[in-house]
Amino acid sequence: MRRIVLVTATLLLGAGTLLAGCGSDAPAGGSTATAPAATAATATGSGTAAQAVSQAYATLRAGSYTSTSSTTQEVDASGVDASLRGQVERQFAAGAAEVSTRTRFESPERVAITQDIGGRSQQVVLYDGEVFVSADGTTWARVTGDAAAAFSQASTVAGLDPASLFSDLRADGTATIDGAPATRYSGTVDTAAAGEAVRAAIGGLGELGTAVGDAVQLRSGTVELQVADATGTVARQDITLEIAFDFDALARAAGEGTDGEGGLGTIVLTSTGSEAITDVGGDIVVRKPTATTTVSSVLGLGEFLTS
Repeated sequence: MRRIVLVTATLLLGAGTLLAGCGSDAPAGGSTATAPAATAATATGSGTAAQAVSQAYATLRAGSYTSTSSTTQEVDASGVDASLRGQVERQFAAGAAEVSTRTRFESPERVAITQDIGGRSQQVVLYDGEVFVSADGTTWARVTGDAAAAFSQASTVAGLDPASLFSDLRADGTATIDGAPATRYSGTVDTAAAGEAVRAAIGGLGELGTAVGDAVQLRSGTVELQVADATGTVARQDITLEIAFDFDALARAAGEGTDGEGGLGTIVLTSTGSEAITDVGGDIVVRKPTATTTVSSVLGLGEFLTS
């Protein structure tokens, strides 16, 4: 079961942050995946609100910025076979209960990400089409092959206008960000569009990715955004998602058969994330790490980061 969770967490590392982030958590180049171009018109709801949100993301991505985010996750394992329920709850509580992320965005080609996940840390640097990872910020691995696809296949999705993944966007009053005025927008996550985008990113990993993608279902989601009036950029976003994981499909994806004749069941993960964007247009420099090893498989990537 540990291997199932490891495989799932690794595959979702790049794609799982696309909905909760500004598209900065995946490289902008080097992807072979194909995704539809997004424009303001692809977002639904008030035309003015959808266009304003699309423009706010586009303006943000055109420059540099820093963001900090915190995501909490609650697991409902009542739908999992009783023999596995306790183990599933312990593993998800230890490995994915809370995620804190700091992103330094110099440009779409140069991004540095630091994540604290369930008591452990990992760092990712995306530099001119190359991917580097580290568990401690000191020992770095260059990521190639299928392991790099865990990030690069997500890049096309990251390049989409995030507003294209939202529905019913509407202006929802005013707000204050660091003492400055902002406009609030709210809506829902388009489960069909967002789910297809994430599955496309995971599916780019081949047979293993397709199996995991088939095991993940986005059930619902809400979004609230705050756009700074002075800069016209997204200054804060809060997103809640409900995601179901079919453990039988996950077991097959990890190459493990199910024990007994009954099914393993399904868990439901509720993820609540908040991201604050600062230093818009600041002097942000991302440097290329010096790698001492190379990892090329998905499992090798997970083992490097958790060893």
